[in-house]
Amino acid sequence: MVNGQKIRKLREEAGMTLVELAAAAGVSTPQLSYIESSLKDPSVKVLENIANRLSVTVDELLNRSR
Repeated sequence: MVNGQKIRKLREEAGMTLVELAAAAGVSTPQLSYIESSLKDPSVKVLENIANRLSVTVDELLNRSR
């Protein structure tokens, strides 16, 4: 499962708004809000887009990093 709180924290640290990251990830703002609230898991492609934009690995977002 994706760590929505981690995505939110990384987004805020990057100085991005919810709208900006949603656009970069190719999802709607409400959908990203659900992802950050851990109410919905993103597709693999959306997860890759989020990770790329936040300069982290997909594993980090999935809590599989060291």
